Amino acid sequence: MRICTAARFEVKSDIPGEAAVISVLNAHLDHQSEGSRRLAASLILHRAQFETNSYSNLVIVMGDFNRF
Repeated sequence: MRICTAARFEVKSDIPGEAAVISVLNAHLDHQSEGSRRLAASLILHRAQFETNSYSNLVIVMGDFNRF
């Protein structure tokens, strides 16, 4: 994996205690190695599962996956 930037956003609500949390993972995977892309995808999946299980939030995964 070249890079994966993770950010967590809290969407405010007018109702106290009703704020939503959204995690965004933005990745740029290797363009030469299928094995490297597979490993990176596995790490991204692990992080997405961590975000969901720890914070019960929506996770958005986006980026340049370099797959033809």
